[in-house]
Amino acid sequence: TEEDGGDYYVRDLMRVPVFVVNDEIVTKLRRPLFDWRDKTIASFDREAVTAIELERGEDRLVIERSGDDWVFADGRVADRTAVAGMLNAIEFERASAIVDSPGSLGSFGLASPPLEVTFRSGSADVLRFAFGSDVGEDDIYWKSPDDPAVKTVSKDVFDRFDVTMEDLIDPG
Repeated sequence: TEEDGGDYYVRDLMRVPVFVVNDEIVTKLRRPLFDWRDKTIASFDREAVTAIELERGEDRLVIERSGDDWVFADGRVADRTAVAGMLNAIEFERASAIVDSPGSLGSFGLASPPLEVTFRSGSADVLRFAFGSDVGEDDIYWKSPDDPAVKTVSKDVFDRFDVTMEDLIDPG
C-alpha cells in the first residue's frame, strides 16, 4: 500500500519486518518482464574452443587454434581479430527478443538454416547454433539445439560468421 508522501510499505514474505521504500524503487521495479530476463545469447568457455566450423549447406569452413593463431587446413593463418569477433559476438552481444516456446522451427527459417556454426574443443562440441530468417532490417533468428528458445540477435552477430576463407585470411 502507498503511504502519504509517495513511499510504499514492503514486506519480504520470508521475514517479519515491514520496510518503507521510496516510490522511485517501485517505479524501477515496474518494468516489462523482458527487461529482467537474461539476454545472453549463449554461455560457453571460450578458452576451451579449439576449432570453429561454419557450414552453409554442403560448404564447410574450419579454422583451428594453433598456439595463439587460428589456421585453416591448408596452413594459412586466419585474422585473429576476426576470430575474436566471432567469439565476442556470442559471448558479449545480447538477444533482442526470446521466443520461449517456438513450436515449428520452419517459421523461423531454422528447419534448414542457411548458416550453422559449431565451436569445438578437440572432437567435442562446446556450442552449436544456427542462424535463420531475417527479423526486420536489423535482426535475425538464432537457435542452439541446447536451448529450447529461439532468440533474435543483431545481424551484426550474423555478419561475424557469414564469411569466406578469403574474408578471414590474415592480411599481415
